[in-house]
Amino acid sequence: MTTSARIHKRFEQNRKANPAYINTQHVMMDVQGLAVDARYVLVDLSNITDFPHDGIDHILVRRLMVSVEQHSSGLFDINFGVVKEVDATNGSVAWFKKINFEVGGQDDFDFHYPNGLSLQLVSEEPKLWLSNHFENENTGWQTDVDLASPLSAVASVPPGAGDLVMLVDEISGTGTVDFNVAVEYDTV
Repeated sequence: MTTSARIHKRFEQNRKANPAYINTQHVMMDVQGLAVDARYVLVDLSNITDFPHDGIDHILVRRLMVSVEQHSSGLFDINFGVVKEVDATNGSVAWFKKINFEVGGQDDFDFHYPNGLSLQLVSEEPKLWLSNHFENENTGWQTDVDLASPLSAVASVPPGAGDLVMLVDEISGTGTVDFNVAVEYDTV
C-alpha cells in the first residue's frame, strides 16, 4: 500500500469513528525524492477559494499524519509551525512539532489534537502555546516568494501570517526522502 493510501485510509477510519470531525477539513501533500531543504504552505488561512475552509481568524489543527521513507543516508528534520509575521523581505515562524528522521527506511507518525491545537496569533506570537523552536526574519518566508502546497507541487502559494507551514530540513548526508503529510483542521 502506498504512503498516501495508508494516510487516506486512516483519515477515513477516524471520520467514521468520530462524528465531531464531520466538518473538519482535510489537506494532503505528497513529495517524492526530496534532497534539499524545502518550505511548504500546508494551509493558507486567507485563501478560502482554494483551501477548504470558511474562517480566516486562525487554524485549529486536529490531526497531523506524516509518512516518511528515506532512500539513503542523511538526517532530516521535518518542522510544522505557524507563520508569525511575513513581508516581502523575510518572515518568522514558530514551530509546534519537530520530527527527526535519521534512519533509512520508513516510518509513520500520527499526532492527535482532539480539541484542536490553536494557531491563533496575538502580537505576532502564538496565543495558546509556547515554543523556543522558531525561525525569525528568515528570507525563506516572503510574501513575494511562492511555495509548494497541497494545491500544487509547483510553487504557487505565498506564505501569510497565520498559515500552517512545514520545513523539511536536510541536516546532514546526501540522502533523499519521500514523504506524505495529511492534516485535518478547522478554522475560526
